[in-house]
Amino acid sequence: MDEVNRTVPQLIKHGKITRPGLGVQLAPDQVAKQLGLEGALVFQVQPDSPAAKAGIRPTRRDENNQIHLGDVITAIGGKQVKSANDLMNELEKHQVGDKVKLKFLRDGQEQEVEVTLEAIG
Repeated sequence: MDEVNRTVPQLIKHGKITRPGLGVQLAPDQVAKQLGLEGALVFQVQPDSPAAKAGIRPTRRDENNQIHLGDVITAIGGKQVKSANDLMNELEKHQVGDKVKLKFLRDGQEQEVEVTLEAIG
């Protein structure tokens, strides 16, 4: 019922459903598991997205064609994230415009940043 109460007013007001998001594309959970990672591995970051503004790093290749893994999101809003699916479920509990703290691993070091969630189509 919560889903209905959340989406029907959006459909009436905007003609579409907007969901809060970070503006990231995440690696499939099975890829993260194969790499021995627990969390949501960032594959791509959309320009000018909340993640880009917060400095979240995507997975990339360097000039020697070596792959460098992106940040691994481990918590959002104080809730632990063990997979990409966990992250998506936690995002659904928030609204566009909410400020949330993201915890992530970068090169084995835990970091935290605050992001403002934006409408993702």
